[in-house]
Amino acid sequence: MQVTGTFSDPSFHGMLLADQPRCRAYRDAIAQAVIPGQTVLDVGAGSGILSLYACRAGARHVYAAERTPIVKLARQLAVRNGLGDQITFLAADLRDIDLPERVDVIVSELISQSIFGQH
Repeated sequence: MQVTGTFSDPSFHGMLLADQPRCRAYRDAIAQAVIPGQTVLDVGAGSGILSLYACRAGARHVYAAERTPIVKLARQLAVRNGLGDQITFLAADLRDIDLPERVDVIVSELISQSIFGQH
């Protein structure tokens, strides 16, 4: 299922990234939750910022699930930050994904209610 609209709009994600207190809070929480060497799943990865934070916290690998076209930008941002090999971007709905391994930590900032709401 491909979704468009607000969640695939780069300017929407730019607004979220510009919120420094919000980003610091996520960065600090992820740094406390991720033990170096763990595998992480980022649900609704959007720009991929939480995936980047997980890598910087020591995650061995991150699976970033994002069903909107913003996943293309997230992949580019990971490469530009030298983390392209550490994050696997999955351009699909979470319900349609079979991960190749079990993850230790799940991170997310679900703005949409589509996973827990309507279905």
